[in-house]
Amino acid sequence: MYYNVRVKSYPDGTKQYMYSERMKEKGYKVKEKEKTGQEVERGERQNMTRAVRKVYDLARSNVFDWFITMTFDPAKVDRYDYDACADAIKGFTHKLCLNGNQWIIVPEQHKDGAYHFHGLVSGDLDLTYYADGVYNLNNYGYGFTTATKIRDRARVSTYIAKYLTKLITVPKGRKRYWASRSLQCPIEEFVVMSTEEYGEIYNSARFQKVIDSPFGCFIMCETGGAGATGSEISK
Repeated sequence: MYYNVRVKSYPDGTKQYMYSERMKEKGYKVKEKEKTGQEVERGERQNMTRAVRKVYDLARSNVFDWFITMTFDPAKVDRYDYDACADAIKGFTHKLCLNGNQWIIVPEQHKDGAYHFHGLVSGDLDLTYYADGVYNLNNYGYGFTTATKIRDRARVSTYIAKYLTKLITVPKGRKRYWASRSLQCPIEEFVVMSTEEYGEIYNSARFQKVIDSPFGCFIMCETGGAGATGSEISK
């Protein structure tokens, strides 16, 4: 099956269109070969792009109640060691699972190389009120935390994906985000459209972006739904 437009439909009525100037074959994969250093670097960038899109898709397709931030106490976790931080986050997601929560969690790296994490969580949490609408997580156990109620779900979807577009040094082969298994995904369709047909959709869209790549030009837009205006959606 060949197509030139991928359409993603989100629960709030938003539709995201990705138009390719070259026709593509659904399910086609390039045969593996020995990669040069430049190709390996490009592959890592593509992996990060896929992670950003996946986080955005999951955030837009599910209802979350809390935006949380988790840091690490140096006496408990080496916050410069990604694997140590990842192990701590894995331990915390186990607690969320037992509590019946759903989540997406992503890393952010300070300029000095230390890591902390942000997340979206649905359901009730074990919290203590701090001040000005900010709470602390009682059962995290690895450092300081904050939790705030989500007011704008569309905007926070772009916000959480944005952290993955920053310059984060994630060791090769390590997880770039954590998400509970029961989360919904957008509905995807693969269709053929003429330039004129796609042009009509693009011109009426509330968000538009042109993406140049080694595989040609991609033109993305979003229509309908509640308005996140994030330019980081498909970097």
